[in-house]
Amino acid sequence: MERAKKVLAFGEIVWDIFENEKTLGGAPLNFAYYCSKLGASAKILSAVGTDANGNAALEMAQKAGIDTSLVERIDGAETGRVLVRQTGATHTFEICSPAAWDLIELSPAAKEFASKADAFCFGTLAQRNRISAGTLKKIISLLPGSCLKIFDANLRQNFFTKDTIEFCAASADMLKLNDDELAVFRRIFSMDGYSDAHTCEKLLRKFGLARILLTRGSKGYSIFDKSGKSISAAANPVDLVDSVGAGDSFTAAFTMSVLNGEDSAVAAAKAQGLAEKVCSRRGALCL
Repeated sequence: MERAKKVLAFGEIVWDIFENEKTLGGAPLNFAYYCSKLGASAKILSAVGTDANGNAALEMAQKAGIDTSLVERIDGAETGRVLVRQTGATHTFEICSPAAWDLIELSPAAKEFASKADAFCFGTLAQRNRISAGTLKKIISLLPGSCLKIFDANLRQNFFTKDTIEFCAASADMLKLNDDELAVFRRIFSMDGYSDAHTCEKLLRKFGLARILLTRGSKGYSIFDKSGKSISAAANPVDLVDSVGAGDSFTAAFTMSVLNGEDSAVAAAKAQGLAEKVCSRRGALCL
């Protein structure tokens, strides 16, 4: 029997705080959850406080089947929160700072798992503090050469810089973007006026990437690879409940398919299918 693929996600665990409820999330947590559901031995390297929100986060994550053995508990630090405010159909988000996930350290157990990882997923948000940013650099140096490194841009508020993006893209094999994030890349790297395809082709060459995954919400997706091939598909009709976690599920399903030796077309079809299922259910951790 083939062993389960080892997948490591790095970064934030947060509570999204609404007026009358809170939900557990964070792109790395969602990614680890879906990889686990798809058969991986998946872990998240993160941190929560020793507060009530930290206790609740670990309890809920474990009930969802997420391996939290690499999640640190930090005394005196507040578990991550995102304040969500709604005005009509518009939501605004405030990512609270500081948070426990700003202080992620590299434990011996994390070093051991990273050194054997088949895939590693990371983004920009958890690098807003030098401690977590330094830990990420250490992890990348420990990954085996065969490890598939996924940069999920996850651009939030003002918690990213050109230098951070360049470091992440240069460290990755695969880049995941949505339409809004592609616009930011286009601006930062002086590609205004370029089509989406031309922008992605230039990014592939600039950073030596193997693939770019571009998700377009209700418009579907496009996949670009270093050979010059591209795949696009429109989204299928779905009874939308909410889109929370859909992009993370797409990245996870694509990653797992590639790890299992499937090509981009098969991987993308599976990723779209899972994302559409997630859109038809409430919340991110919904399988």
